[in-house]
Amino acid sequence: MQRSLPMLLVLILMTSGCNPLFWREAPEPLLDRESLDLIARYTSKAQQAANSGDLKRAEELYMRALLLNPNSADLHAKLAGVYVAQNKIEKAMDEFKRSLILDPSDVPNRNYLGYLYEKQGRYQQAAEEYERALEMDPKNLYALIHLGLAYRQQRRLLEAEAVLKTAANIDPECKNPNSRNLYNHLGLVYQEMGKYDRAIEMYKRSIRLFPDDTWAHNQLGALYEALGRLYEAQMEFLETLKYDPHNSFALSRLSEIQQKVIAGRINVQPVEISPVEVSSILKDAPSRADYPEADAVVLLNKFSQEVGKNGISRFTVHQIIKILTWRGVRRYGQVAIPFNRRYQNIGVNVAKTYLPDGTILKPADDAFTDVTPPGLTEFNLFSDMMWKVITMPGVAPGAVIQYKATIEDIRGNLVEGKVWFWGGMSFQGYDPILRSEYDLKVPEGQPVFWKSYNCDLKPQIKREEGFTIYIWRYGRSDALRDEPGMPSREEIVPRFSFSSIKSWDEVAEWFNGLISEAKKAGPQISQKVGELTDGMKDEEEKIRAIYDFVASKIRYVGLELGKGVYRPHPAGDVLENGYGDCKDKVVLMLAMLDVIGVKGYPAMLSPRPEPDADESLPSPGQFTHLIVALPRGEGYLWLDPTAESCPYGDLPFADQGRRAFVIKDDGGWEFAVTPLFPAGRNLLSFRCSLKLMPDGSIRGREILSSRGQQAMIQRLAYRYIPQHRLREFLQMDLATRYPGAKVEEVKTDDPHGMRDPFEVNISFSAPQYPIRSDGSFTLIMPGYGFSDMAAMVAKESRRYSLDLGYPSLYEREVKITLPPGFKPEKLPEPISLENDLGRFERSVERTDDGLIYRMKFELDIGIVDPERYEEAKDLIETLAREDRVAVLIRRTGWKEAKAR
Repeated sequence: MQRSLPMLLVLILMTSGCNPLFWREAPEPLLDRESLDLIARYTSKAQQAANSGDLKRAEELYMRALLLNPNSADLHAKLAGVYVAQNKIEKAMDEFKRSLILDPSDVPNRNYLGYLYEKQGRYQQAAEEYERALEMDPKNLYALIHLGLAYRQQRRLLEAEAVLKTAANIDPECKNPNSRNLYNHLGLVYQEMGKYDRAIEMYKRSIRLFPDDTWAHNQLGALYEALGRLYEAQMEFLETLKYDPHNSFALSRLSEIQQKVIAGRINVQPVEISPVEVSSILKDAPSRADYPEADAVVLLNKFSQEVGKNGISRFTVHQIIKILTWRGVRRYGQVAIPFNRRYQNIGVNVAKTYLPDGTILKPADDAFTDVTPPGLTEFNLFSDMMWKVITMPGVAPGAVIQYKATIEDIRGNLVEGKVWFWGGMSFQGYDPILRSEYDLKVPEGQPVFWKSYNCDLKPQIKREEGFTIYIWRYGRSDALRDEPGMPSREEIVPRFSFSSIKSWDEVAEWFNGLISEAKKAGPQISQKVGELTDGMKDEEEKIRAIYDFVASKIRYVGLELGKGVYRPHPAGDVLENGYGDCKDKVVLMLAMLDVIGVKGYPAMLSPRPEPDADESLPSPGQFTHLIVALPRGEGYLWLDPTAESCPYGDLPFADQGRRAFVIKDDGGWEFAVTPLFPAGRNLLSFRCSLKLMPDGSIRGREILSSRGQQAMIQRLAYRYIPQHRLREFLQMDLATRYPGAKVEEVKTDDPHGMRDPFEVNISFSAPQYPIRSDGSFTLIMPGYGFSDMAAMVAKESRRYSLDLGYPSLYEREVKITLPPGFKPEKLPEPISLENDLGRFERSVERTDDGLIYRMKFELDIGIVDPERYEEAKDLIETLAREDRVAVLIRRTGWKEAKAR
């Protein structure tokens, strides 16, 4: 980012009246015609001389013109331009001053004088000129931005921030050429103020507007590097090289960082609390004969954590795994270790493959890579989570792999001088585990609270040189047997959790401190709320408008809460950026509600399928999501502004029936359970009318109407279908029920809307059904299939509970009109089946001109205990068979017609 004077501006200065944006003619004195003509000739020749590069001649001609008219502000300014081009800055400034004496209101000339003061480092005089310019033109972007630069040079950082933010409010997308580096300037101000997160945000905003801005990429990379965020630094320098492959700064920094990363991979000291005899573990490793059904055996699964007095934690994961099959090779041939690239550094201490013949292999340098988890890239979501991937060499059945990696926090986690940390470990996985261990080392006197689940586990505790050490050990565990629809692993395996936090009071006070400033509403938010609620009188209508805006118009760009990433961005920034994660969207909504006088609270929860919150172990680590709770009588109205397709008043099923930690403004808190909505709130209704034509072809209409969870799914699905391909997509879907179908007309509700129901209405035609030799054909009742659910109940019995999803109501009605000469044969028998889990009903009735098929399935309980599995199996298999229900249609007189 440079601030040199372009030659183009010099030429503009020397062009008579050619750019009214910069120059205006000052009133001329009364001169005779001969003098005016002579001035015009001098001026014209001066411009020609300047254009040809003869600046000395241009200077001489302008001075001759000024002898005839010394009171021309425009001539003084043009002469100043010639002096600038000759680098005679002092003379140029004198001429600008004379010009401004004659025309004090000329803002562009005053800006130019200010710029020349800047060039000389005379920032106080520069600021005075820009301030005068702004007195006449308060929205002049050039003056605002350069005044910010002058203030910054004088270390008047708060004033610099204020004027630069004013410029950003005037031109937020930097469409004016003067604004090109606006956010870079703001980034520098914030960086010098020590507000590094704000500086990063400004550089990112500049890059969003100008992706090829290599200065911004380099500056952001350098800041990341200074903060120890080496992986993000590398990404920015690589972006620079994409636009400027020979950029020396980016190349040098990348080389330096790479050395740091490689050094870290080799030399970072792991956390060693209790010794591990690797040779003994390798010697005693079992064979395939010992575990004939396993693909691998985990010989050692160990985590070690050391918490310093400064709150910085270091973690070491150490695993040794015996590979037994080629499936095991595919599973463990690449090791992925998650880490947070913003708040953590990672180094690999050990990576080895032990072959059966005793050979030991180590990965090459290029076998270590950092990647974004696949689930994030698939949905184009941004997250700080990364994987350190190690491609292990020579992995084959019979080999043993060993890896040890250390993750360290970049900054300490101190809350009012107290060290905060939390964590835990599971002791069972999908392969047998012979030994699991978690070692925790904390400063002496530091409290640690723990709780075990699905096991009875107590730590060994000892003291050592000012530290207390806790060691949790768990012996052998069998492989977890997978079942369709089983609960999340954390619900059923032996595990434990720990925390250093004494009470929920501390958590509430801490989180209130994080969001109190962030959720304040500035003028920009008040203005937006005014636009959204303009003309509305009803408070509920206003709340709905705010919720719809935050949920559907503010883009979600994160995944989860996590350690160190609980602080939201200021609400004004979230609104300006148009994106944020769950906590960002919550603080924006709370700020907007505050504008209309409505009180709302943040509520932490752990969505399904994760374990629900345990009130007996205070820790923010239990929660991965944040929603809004609005007081309503004795309870709350719950809103999740992260759910972009969820209507007002509803909740995604993952949020339903969960213990939410509601944090109030006064430091108070309470746990409240979010509602679990009944089946009728989640409706999927399929209505179809089919008219069989005399030639055997079909004219039909299908209407799919949905509410609640079903509508959320449908809306999202239709949002991702390009509008120009919608008819093609629907025609492909229809063809699975009516071969050769052709879409005639499509009507859909707006998938970006936020109101139930969501409806899709399709009219279509299909060619003749194949008619058998006896004049009959089979008409399968159309609808959206349930056959896939049968796989969930294929087993005769279960070990774990069965998760059938959220309570739902499915309705299907098919009306078939037959032409004269066609009639249905024997109809399917009616069915009515009901138990505590739900109910199923089906009927098929004749009408005067055809038949009507009706089906209704209501699932009231989504989680089925193993003891009630047989009931669920009966209900689901009955439902699945409904996909094959058909009616035999016969054409009367078919044989006679064929004979004729």
